[in-house]
Amino acid sequence: MQPLSSDYLADVLMDYQKNKVSGESTDIFNAKLDLRAFPELFPTSKHGLKDTKRNIKIGTRDYIKTRLLHKNPKFRLNINYLFHCFQIQ
Repeated sequence: MQPLSSDYLADVLMDYQKNKVSGESTDIFNAKLDLRAFPELFPTSKHGLKDTKRNIKIGTRDYIKTRLLHKNPKFRLNINYLFHCFQIQ
């Protein structure tokens, strides 16, 4: 955070703003969004929600259900991934 002006004391909360974010924005409808947003969960960048190479097509609800009920708890223990699933469902 950085002060907006020198007219106010530095400890006044409204005198601060968050730093600007720079870089490319990502489309929320991107087919590889979950693979890019969670590299620790998808280290090989495969088997995401909208995987086109999947033999049997499954719905969003079934995909999330299998991820969260899998014996490996890494998906259900990642709070950011849980909120992501809630948002897409």
